Amino acid sequence: MYIGSPIWWGEYPMVVRMFLDQVDLNGKTVIPYTTHEGSGLGSTTAILVSISTFTLYH
Repeated sequence: MYIGSPIWWGEYPMVVRMFLDQVDLNGKTVIPYTTHEGSGLGSTTAILVSISTFTLYH
């Protein structure tokens, strides 16, 4: 599964985080991708790793 989103204030928008919290991704492979306008990834990688119940490729 690909999950894409812009970076807002150094992290994913709340709607993406809510989705990740509510959907059962156990046993799934998740490939995140993002866009930002020069601000970098912020804490998005750390957030994904901390909440992951899935295989994460980054």
